Amino acid sequence: MRALLFVRVIRETRYLLLGLPLSLISFALVAAGLVLGIGTAVLLAGLVVLSGTLVLARGFAHLERLRLSDLYGRPVVRLPYRGFLLGRARRAASWPR
Repeated sequence: MRALLFVRVIRETRYLLLGLPLSLISFALVAAGLVLGIGTAVLLAGLVVLSGTLVLARGFAHLERLRLSDLYGRPVVRLPYRGFLLGRARRAASWPR
């Protein structure tokens, strides 16, 4: 019983101690990418920076899911991302005529 409690305390402590540095890094990188992308969107280079920032944010979300699965001891379900603009355009182009 004590061993299980000790393992749980170690898991939760590791999750909490790694959480602050990872969240600070992810917030700083995503915020900087969004500001840089919006600022240079006029030059069209910002669109590339914005898409890269979204991929970076998606990677941080995946990393958080991995940390949660380690904390819970079971895999966390990852729901598929839905395409908003491209998904609608693809559905509109494939309607039967």
